[in-house]
Amino acid sequence: MTETRALIERFEAGQVRLRVGPEQTLVEWPASCLPDGVREGDFVRVAVSFDPVTTEQARRRLAGLITRLSGSAHGGSE
Repeated sequence: MTETRALIERFEAGQVRLRVGPEQTLVEWPASCLPDGVREGDFVRVAVSFDPVTTEQARRRLAGLITRLSGSAHGGSE
């Protein structure tokens, strides 16, 4: 898991503008994903990790969709 800190710069229209990491890269994020009670000027920790199970499920769904669409395009019956 990768974790970094972010400064809450401002809230606007359901979004929050964060300055992330040492480089203070600007990122827009849904305000609903932040903990209750945080406000402009607060720092939050942001953690990102890879989700292999959900990734594989999505790849399988996409492969199935491609197979079905390819079958339809080549005169397959469905």
